[in-house]
Amino acid sequence: MTDDSYEITKRNRVVRRHDRGRYDKASVYAILDAALICHTAYVIDGRPYCTPTAFWREGDHLYWHGSSASQMIKAQRGGLPVCLTATHLDALVQARSGFHHSV
Repeated sequence: MTDDSYEITKRNRVVRRHDRGRYDKASVYAILDAALICHTAYVIDGRPYCTPTAFWREGDHLYWHGSSASQMIKAQRGGLPVCLTATHLDALVQARSGFHHSV
């Protein structure tokens, strides 16, 4: 691992099609910077939530839109762990068999 790459761990390692995974910061930042929407997942009082929202990156920090009165933001202020997912859908692969469809 270098300062220009993220450490590969059990949590972030791409398992399926691992040859497509990228861990260098330039690739990760390019993906994040091109996305407009993220989904932020978290658990409050034992109940799972997932909130779609706008986000942006500044350096090594991610920020996402939310009201200071929202339950999500209030809980995160106290250090609530979250999972942020940015998705790009740039192609649909359709095939005769559902097994071979892909996005």
